[in-house]
Amino acid sequence: MMEFLLGAALVAIWFSLENRWWRTTVDYRHPRLLMYHMVSPHRPGAKFNKLRVPPERFEEQIKYLSESGWYFAHVSELAHPLPEKTVVITFDDGYQDNLIMPTKCSQHTARRRRCIWSSSDLIAIGLLPRKRITTQES
Repeated sequence: MMEFLLGAALVAIWFSLENRWWRTTVDYRHPRLLMYHMVSPHRPGAKFNKLRVPPERFEEQIKYLSESGWYFAHVSELAHPLPEKTVVITFDDGYQDNLIMPTKCSQHTARRRRCIWSSSDLIAIGLLPRKRITTQES
């Protein structure tokens, strides 16, 4: 019986720490930062599928934020006072779809501010191929 109670207590502690149900939610006065890696369909057997957000899902998320009254800010605005319900959309690694896919989406997505972080230092030292550099295409 004692082992059962000890096991149940450990599970309860783990659950509490894992889900943090006891913490208060973050106030809307604090901006949210959403980071994406790739906006592209999942590819069967691809190594980085966990980093991909299908374009339809990305658009649903942006549409929800837009219709819910969120202000889309650029990273450079974070040093200044911002309205409540501010969100910053960032794309990490500079994949080509970071530039192309969001602009191909609907009006909810195409006109929203976003910031693309390119891994130019990894390209410079030869750890990433040059073809991953984002170039604007017409």
